[in-house]
Amino acid sequence: MQLPFPTLLLLATRPRYFALFFFGAAFVVVGKEFALTRLRDRWMTTAVVFAAILVAAGLVEFILQLPLLITVNKLVDAK
Repeated sequence: MQLPFPTLLLLATRPRYFALFFFGAAFVVVGKEFALTRLRDRWMTTAVVFAAILVAAGLVEFILQLPLLITVNKLVDAK
């Protein structure tokens, strides 16, 4: 069985882009403490970064489960 393209792309580039994304998110969260003066702005920035990380984690989980979902779909269609 051949892996879907999103799964191949994720497995090929995961170490570089994950490190870049998560270190970048950590840098934004720490850097905003020095750059932003209003408490509301700091909380909103943290919430946006947190939401982006949750979406990225969910997308990665879906892409890694994609071969299993395709296989199950083919088995159901074969019946």
